[in-house]
Amino acid sequence: MAPEAGTAPRIEWERIRVVGIDLMDTLIVDPFREALAEATGERIEDLEGLVDRGAWPAFELGEIDEEGYAARYFLPGSGRTLDAARLRRALFRRYRFVPGMRDLARAIARVRPVHVLSNYSPWYEAIRERFELDLFASGHHPSYEVGARKPDPEYFLRVARRIGVRPSAILFVDDRERNVRGAASLGIPSLRFDSATQLRRDLRPLLRGARG
Repeated sequence: MAPEAGTAPRIEWERIRVVGIDLMDTLIVDPFREALAEATGERIEDLEGLVDRGAWPAFELGEIDEEGYAARYFLPGSGRTLDAARLRRALFRRYRFVPGMRDLARAIARVRPVHVLSNYSPWYEAIRERFELDLFASGHHPSYEVGARKPDPEYFLRVARRIGVRPSAILFVDDRERNVRGAASLGIPSLRFDSATQLRRDLRPLLRGARG
C-alpha cells in the first residue's frame, strides 16, 4: 500500500540509485485550470460535457501534436474551438517552482541522480529550458517520449530501462496517489509529495549522504 502524504514508508536507502521526481505540482506548480479559463473565457467546471477528455492524454502520449490537440479538445457540436497557442502562453505565464523545490532538488542531486518522471506533452521541453531543470536533473522522461503514462506500470518499466536500473532502485516522488500506487505495485519505493518541507524530512537519511 502506498503511504499517505507526509508518511514515509520504510525504505532501504542503500538500494536507491536514482530519485525520480514528478513535474507538475511536485517540482512546478500546475496552473492548468486558471490558464484554461484565460484561454477560453470559461471555467473548467462550465465545460463539463463539452470537451473530449481523451485529448490531453493523447497529447501527453505524443499521439497528436499541438494543432491536433486544439482540434480535438472540444467535442463536435459544442460550438467552441480551443486556441492551443493561447493556452500554452497562459500556462507559461503562470508556471513557477513549487516553494522550496528548486533548492531541494539540487540538494538531492548532490547525493543521487535526479530524473524527472512526468506525464507531459512536447511542451515539456520549453519548461525544461525555462526552469533550467538540467542544473539538477540527469534525465528526463516525459510521457510523450516514453510512450506510456503514469500510473500505467509500463511507464515505470520503460523508464527503468531508459535509466538502466532495476525499478526497485528508483525512489519515486509524486503528488498523485494513483501514480504513487502504480509505482509501488511494481516494488518501486514511493513517496507521496505534499510539500518541500515534508519531502526534505522524508529524505533526511538520503540527504545525510547515505550511499550504497
